[in-house]
Amino acid sequence: MIFRNNKEVLGKAGARATLNEGEYEAIIKRIIYLRDCKTDWGFRDFLEVIYNISVGVTEKEKKEKIMVSQAEKSKCFNFLMDVYNGNIPNEINIDELAGKKCTLTIKHNTDEKGNVYANIVERKFN
Repeated sequence: MIFRNNKEVLGKAGARATLNEGEYEAIIKRIIYLRDCKTDWGFRDFLEVIYNISVGVTEKEKKEKIMVSQAEKSKCFNFLMDVYNGNIPNEINIDELAGKKCTLTIKHNTDEKGNVYANIVERKFN
């Protein structure tokens, strides 16, 4: 929600989630390898996974940023285990992952300012 007068924007209410909670059919549109992103732990590489999500007759784009890691409890390791059905290769060509179909589970969370975010909490690859 945006508040304005005839001259300018005065303020905005909190952000709202772009997707409702639930399960959605999705396809990986592309993956971008981001090098040397600043984090609280120094500079790290990330994968930015961009999904096309079908919502009725329309399509929406949802991005997920995953820090590159081989740790077995990491988001990256779990993502790759899901994509490769438990058999992660030594060399991963991110271009080959485009077009993979999956089902995404979206849940909402709210920050201290009242902003609502749609988060991917689970993905199941076909």
